[in-house]
Amino acid sequence: MLPPPRFSTKFPVSTNKLLVLSLNRIRACALFIAVLGVAACGGDDRPPFKLWEFRAGMPLSVLDSIALHDQHERLTCVKSYGSFKSCTIQSLGAIGVVQAIIDSTGHAVLVAYKPDVYAIRNYLDMDAGLLMEGRRIRATWNQIAEPHPDPKIRPPSRAETWTSANGRWSARLVWQKEGYPAEFRVADQNAMRTWGILEDKAEADSLAQLAVAPIEAPQRSDPQLFIDLMSLELKRLADAQMGYHDGHRDYADDLRSLNFVARSKVQIRIGSADPFGFWARATHELLPDHSCRIFIGQPPGAPPRLGASEGQPTCSQS
Repeated sequence: MLPPPRFSTKFPVSTNKLLVLSLNRIRACALFIAVLGVAACGGDDRPPFKLWEFRAGMPLSVLDSIALHDQHERLTCVKSYGSFKSCTIQSLGAIGVVQAIIDSTGHAVLVAYKPDVYAIRNYLDMDAGLLMEGRRIRATWNQIAEPHPDPKIRPPSRAETWTSANGRWSARLVWQKEGYPAEFRVADQNAMRTWGILEDKAEADSLAQLAVAPIEAPQRSDPQLFIDLMSLELKRLADAQMGYHDGHRDYADDLRSLNFVARSKVQIRIGSADPFGFWARATHELLPDHSCRIFIGQPPGAPPRLGASEGQPTCSQS
C-alpha cells in the first residue's frame, strides 16, 4: 500500500513496511483529529469520502499540524480566486504534491494528492504501491456511491467522480493513459462550484486581454485563442444560468435577465430555454467561420449535434 503522501518515508521501502507505516500514522492522526475536533465535518453532514485521513472540510490548522508533525514544515499558501487561497506542500514520502483549496473560514474545500508518476515509477515498490492504492481507494469510494465518468477530463486520460447522497461532497480519481493514478481528490462540491466560477472568470479575463493582441500584432492571431475564449464565455453563461435556475426554477431565455455581458468581441445567443434546459451559441467577430455551443438538460427545440457532454462547450467550423 502506498503511504499517505505527507509521510517523510524515504525510498526505497518494502511494500509491507509501507503498509505498517501507513496504518500507524493514519491511526495516530485519526486520534489527533478526533481530539482537536473538525467542526466543518461533524454531525450528519460529515463528508463520507476520505483520502487516507484527509477529508474536505478540515481546518487548515489541522493540515498544518499534520505537516509540521511529519515534515517539520507548514503548507505554503498563496492567494487564489476571490477569498480562496491555494496551499501546497511537496511530500517527502510518496513523491508528489498535496494541495488544499482553503475558503474564507479557514477550511479546506478541496484536498488533492498529485503523485509525481514519473519519479515514483523509478522505484519498484512505489510503482506497484501507486497502482494498488488507486484500486483500493476506488473500491472504497465505490462502496459509498456509484462512480460516473468525468467529461472534463479528455482522452487519453480518464477520470471517475463520486458524489454523496446529499450532493455536497465529492471525490475524483484521474488516470493517465498508462493506467497510473494522476490525481486523488476529495471536495466540498458547493464551495468548489463558487471557486470554479471564479477560476473560469479569471481565465476568461486573461484570454480577453490576449484577444486584443491580433489587432495590434496580426502575426499573433491564433484561432485557438478565440475558440478558447468563446468556450470560457459559454461556461460562464452556464454558471450564470445554473444560479438563475436555483432561484427561479427556470432557465433564462435572454442575457439581460441574467445580467450577463459577453466580453472581448464574443457574441452569445440563447437558442431556447425552459425549466428543463437551455442551449446557447457563441461566435467571435474576429473568427466568423467558427462557433461554439453549450447545453444543459433537455432544451426545447434544440438542434441536433449540440455536443456530447452536458455543460461542456463544443466548437466547430461553419
